[in-house]
This record gives sequence, structure tokens and C-alpha cells, in this order.
Amino acid sequence: MLIGASAARHWGWELLRVPGTVTVAVRHHRRASTPKRVRIVLRPLPEEEIAEGIVTTRLRTVLDCSVLLPFEEALAVADSALRFGSLDHDDLIAGARRSRGPGRRAKLRVATLADGNAANPFESALRVRCLDAGLGVDCQVPIRVGRHRFRVDLADSTRRIVVEGDSFAHHASPEAFARDCIRYTELTVAGWTVLRMPYRAVVDDPDWCRAMLQAAVDRADRGETGHRAGL
Repeated sequence: MLIGASAARHWGWELLRVPGTVTVAVRHHRRASTPKRVRIVLRPLPEEEIAEGIVTTRLRTVLDCSVLLPFEEALAVADSALRFGSLDHDDLIAGARRSRGPGRRAKLRVATLADGNAANPFESALRVRCLDAGLGVDCQVPIRVGRHRFRVDLADSTRRIVVEGDSFAHHASPEAFARDCIRYTELTVAGWTVLRMPYRAVVDDPDWCRAMLQAAVDRADRGETGHRAGL
């Protein structure tokens, strides 16, 4: 039975990190050779939490990932499940509340913070870094500046901080570069603090991200963000 990240891949959801092994749950582990890149775990599953005879249900998959994966990876799975319309957010929260055992807190945390507006796993991970730094961010926020209406990855509207996840793949063309320059310049002139976070730093250097984001929070809370302007 596919579980965890392997089940999430089966359902077609996007992952922050693709696992190098396939995780399979069995009720009874027979002493036999295990295929390479297959991880066997002993885990009885009730029939109502099994789908298609080979994988955990969508709800059970998200709840399992909340316990089996690091928080940013689990949130990326939950965000993706909501984004693809595989789960209803209220059903996910209800499922987490019904759960029992030591993983219940992790399940509730992921279920409560999951947001189908997150554009991709990178943005989910960046949101975790923002939350760790004390930013109250929303996903895919529209901001009107003059005659332009921009949609930014993440924004703390109270502190007027925009956090953008920048990857070379999506910002390398001359046209994308020009659009980015116009957007960041107009937002900054309008009184927003704009932070650009590269993929590698977000995924591989969370301490640096947290330090930069926390510095921006401290600066904003001291009132050093420039003049205020309407959304």
C-alpha cells in the first residue's frame, strides 16, 4: 500500500522534494528480499482509508505526510492537494481533529495552515520560512500601485512586506526580467519592503532566510518601512 510522499505522487500532487524511495505499508512483513529503492513499513490500515486497492485515500495521505515529512514538505503536499481540488479544506481540518495519538498536533498544524492559493511547493516552503520569522503572510496577494495591479507571491499587508520566491527558470527571459524590475521598483516606491528569496536559499539555507525575514519584521515593527500607501 503506497503511503506518505509515495501516495502523494500517486495522486499527482507536487512535492518539494521527490523521494528516492517508494514507501509501502504492509500489515505483515514477510522475511523476503526487498526491492531496491523500496521502503517497507508495518502499518495496519483500515479498509476505509485505502483507495484503488493500492494507496491510502487522499485525506489519509495528507495526514500521514504531516507526520512522516518535515513541516515544509508536508505543507507543500497539503497545499497541492487543495490546489488540485483533491480535498476540501474543511474536510482536511475535520480529519485532523478526529485523529488521535502523538502526531495529532502536527496534523492540525498542517491542516490549519494549508492554503490552496499557494502556487507551488517552493512557495509553500517560503511561507514556512515567513511564518517562522513571525510574518503574517497571505498567498498570491493582489496589490494595486498606480495604474498597475500586481499579484505577489506572499504579502504581510499589515507590515507592508512582500516576499517573492525567485527561481531562474521563471525569471530568466528578458521580458520576465523587465517585468520584475518594474514591479519591484513600483512596489518599493509605494512604500512596500520587497524581499526576493532564491529557491536554493529557501530550501537549503533556512537559517539565512529566517534571519533576513526576521530583520525585515523587526524593521517594520520599528516603523522603518517608509510612507504608507493604500492597497
